[in-house]
Amino acid sequence: MARQRLGPISKQIDEAFPFFVNLSKVLPEGETFDAPSSSLSSVLKSTGADSTTDLFGGPTPTVLVSGALVGGDLPVHGAGVINRHLISLDAVTDIGTKFEIEIDVDVVEYREAIHFVDKSLPEIFPIGIDFDIELETGETVTSAAVKSVEKADTTNDTTADLINGAAQINGSIVSANLKAGAPAQKLRHVVQLRAITDQGRRYSDQIEVVVED
Repeated sequence: MARQRLGPISKQIDEAFPFFVNLSKVLPEGETFDAPSSSLSSVLKSTGADSTTDLFGGPTPTVLVSGALVGGDLPVHGAGVINRHLISLDAVTDIGTKFEIEIDVDVVEYREAIHFVDKSLPEIFPIGIDFDIELETGETVTSAAVKSVEKADTTNDTTADLINGAAQINGSIVSANLKAGAPAQKLRHVVQLRAITDQGRRYSDQIEVVVED
């Protein structure tokens, strides 16, 4: 039996995507992973309480196997799932070799933005995120959405003040147009761009927009 500790995975509550662990370097030659014999579960890191149903959407999550890749699906979550979770993945081969993997998952409402834009009130221009790194070969973005909130108070929806029209798709890029604003727009905004793919997966990323005179 081998034990590994991996992660962390950062996931927003509005996202839905699979995760995989690559075990090709430790998988014995000639053995293959058996999904029905493998299992997934999770607990809250703070208390150790079981969180499997909340995190995976059911008490017995389906294990995904693709060659030496073993993992599972993380669905869209409600706000009640925001927490730090520890996933336990028991990957079992066709002859019973077992690998125990632990994966940290941080479920958040909004990740900290790593993209930043300064905007003056009268300016009008587009911003966008390229989701190419998230997509598998042949996977395409089929729909998109945009939302803006005040950074200091994420309950304050600023979409109508900051965003002009709907999100747009150009290949793997999701974009939105920023519009000219009134003085009330002078805030730090978090613009969330969401890509939904033909595989039913949902990916989100943020751009922090600072509006000044």
